[in-house]
Amino acid sequence: MGFSKFLGIFSVLEAEIWCVYCGLLCAWDMSSRHIIIETDSLETIKVVKQARDDAFRFTVLHSVEALLQRNWVVRFQHIPRQGNRITDCMAKIADRRSMECIHFVESPELVRQLLQEDQHSYNV
Repeated sequence: MGFSKFLGIFSVLEAEIWCVYCGLLCAWDMSSRHIIIETDSLETIKVVKQARDDAFRFTVLHSVEALLQRNWVVRFQHIPRQGNRITDCMAKIADRRSMECIHFVESPELVRQLLQEDQHSYNV
């Protein structure tokens, strides 16, 4: 499962938190109840886990905190930046004319190509 959404202009941290929020919404709407959020941003993981701390109050963080309180299992996992090429690709294919979130049940062609390249590099 994946998604793509044009967010506008935000700091990197705010954009990462928005991605967590959109990912959680997508997963909930698709009835996923055990999910792993992968991010290359340790700062995002820290801020989301400390959402109750007033020092980290972004508006969207309230919504992330509410989603995390639902009846499901959400785990955060840090991945290296070079392992995040697919996420970067998904961000680049967002429709900049729309603020709607696009859900992908199947991988877009560009993502499939990256997956094949990754698979090839692991098999070599």
